[in-house]
Amino acid sequence: MNSVEFETMCDRMTVSSSETIVLTNALQDNLKA
Repeated sequence: MNSVEFETMCDRMTVSSSETIVLTNALQDNLKA
């Protein structure tokens, strides 16, 4: 994942707090994998 993709994803996260929680949890799971 490059920085542009990460920034785009972060922008999407700000749309919905509930989505932010889900995506953040998914990111943490991916980092642990």
